[in-house]
Amino acid sequence: MEDRRRILMAKTNDTLIIKKSSNLYNECYKTLKVSPTTHEQVKKIAEQTNRNINEIATMLVNFALERVIIED
Repeated sequence: MEDRRRILMAKTNDTLIIKKSSNLYNECYKTLKVSPTTHEQVKKIAEQTNRNINEIATMLVNFALERVIIED
């Protein structure tokens, strides 16, 4: 999966660039609840890139997880 993520996403500093796709791939996903506003934003990105909303949500969460710092 790591190699596939590198192909799908190009990271420039703190920017996540998602390339448009003509293929939607199916993968098993777990439920992750987000606010309606966040859902709409992710849905718009999915529509603009011709990608599955779950795929986009996973990309966005992975991008954030790679940059998170937990402080006390």
